Amino acid sequence: LSLGHMYRDGDGVRRNEFEAVAWYRLAADQDNNTRAKSIAQFSLGSMYHNGNLYYRSSDPNAILQNFSLASLWYELAVRNGLSEAKINQGVNNKH
Repeated sequence: LSLGHMYRDGDGVRRNEFEAVAWYRLAADQDNNTRAKSIAQFSLGSMYHNGNLYYRSSDPNAILQNFSLASLWYELAVRNGLSEAKINQGVNNKH
């Protein structure tokens, strides 16, 4: 999860949204039902909801906006107990 945040933000590593998604996905796919898992699912929802938020050019390391995938990940985060994801899920579903 922490590596996902680092790659998303470029904190100590070169910013790379694909790497961030890969690390979030690894954390989100864990069998346990921890807060870290739901935060990873929420983070994936945010990545897909915002898409290429920071770079508006043709950045090969950017994630494209995808409201369907965002909704899926927000829903999983809500199911796994992250109530904060309900707000983002509602905003996302307006698209």
